[in-house]
Amino acid sequence: GENAPVRIAILADHYTNEQEQEFNYDVENLIKYGLLADDFFKDYASSIHVTSYFDETTAGQESRFGFELGPGDGNCTVKAPDDILSKLLAAVGTGTVLPSHFGVIGNHKYNIGCTSGSWSYIARDAIGTDVLQHELGHLVGLLFDEWAMPSNGTTPHPGLISNQFNC
Repeated sequence: GENAPVRIAILADHYTNEQEQEFNYDVENLIKYGLLADDFFKDYASSIHVTSYFDETTAGQESRFGFELGPGDGNCTVKAPDDILSKLLAAVGTGTVLPSHFGVIGNHKYNIGCTSGSWSYIARDAIGTDVLQHELGHLVGLLFDEWAMPSNGTTPHPGLISNQFNC
């Protein structure tokens, strides 16, 4: 329910008004048939509450929130503006129960995801992969990628030790 410890707001980015139903299908595919069908996450379904929010991205804009694909921060393939949390909160409104995490589905033909702080950005072509589950490991579980571990700071990816605490 709304008071679950993990409350995820899923927001649309780079979708037009004509693509609202596509966004709804993307949410269903990522959450119902992806995340909640995953062997690990399905056991915690009662602890997760997901609400989706649709609004169009103005024609000509790449992102209604100011996300940029490509340059990224660190190993991330997505860069967010400094005021991203304010923008995400404004998009969901100030209801009685605020989300604990934000997931943004970008209407892009890429199989990518990126997490920073309390938000994750997942491109729609990541549907059918474990990208969302991986990003939620960062978002909710505070897990690091292998190459982000301080002990691996000088080890080039992919030459990493596979049995360390990571995603």
